[in-house]
Amino acid sequence: MIVPFKSGRVVDHDPKSLEYKVPLDAEIKTVLWEHKAPILNQASSNACVGFSFAQMLNTEHFNDVRTKAKSADYVDDQFAYKIYQSATEIDEFPGQFPKEDTGSSGLAMCKVAHRAGWISEYQTAKGWEEFQKAIQTAPVYVGTFWTNQMNQPDNDGFVKPFGTELGGHQYLVIGLNVEEEYITILNSYSNKFGINGRVKMKFNHFSELLHNGGDAMIIKP
Repeated sequence: MIVPFKSGRVVDHDPKSLEYKVPLDAEIKTVLWEHKAPILNQASSNACVGFSFAQMLNTEHFNDVRTKAKSADYVDDQFAYKIYQSATEIDEFPGQFPKEDTGSSGLAMCKVAHRAGWISEYQTAKGWEEFQKAIQTAPVYVGTFWTNQMNQPDNDGFVKPFGTELGGHQYLVIGLNVEEEYITILNSYSNKFGINGRVKMKFNHFSELLHNGGDAMIIKP
């Protein structure tokens, strides 16, 4: 199945932000963070940084942050577009949503949340080893390139980063399965994508994505 969705993540590896790295003393084990909310849908927009951040707020781990940002109810597509617009207004790239839908960065989205007082800080994980530590403490806000074959999950929900590169994409990683060596991604392509909005990726494939200009952030309330 090929879905007509876009990506929209712009790479912004700010040296100052990279100084705030994740703790390196966490035990690496299997983890799966709960997400009970409806799956959001960025559709044909480039608003992935806003939608994946909103999906993160909708996890059970971020109940308190979500209350600060909106209410006890789950945030929706409208909220995701609103915070994406805020990110395009403060980032260093041309174009501001909704007049111009040119994408933004995960870093800009984190800055929006920090300035609004929803979160206390955000920390960066560079590479596979740091990512494994990061996901032990919270769902991880990830940006990598995205390919056309990643839009085509197999029957078991697995995707592979092969084929034509479509650009950068921001998404949420909610799981690490140490025994079977795969991660679980919660995307923003509706509940029809993969298995209820979720897809899986083998460790070696995801490690390669992080190595090739990817980044991952953990957010602290």
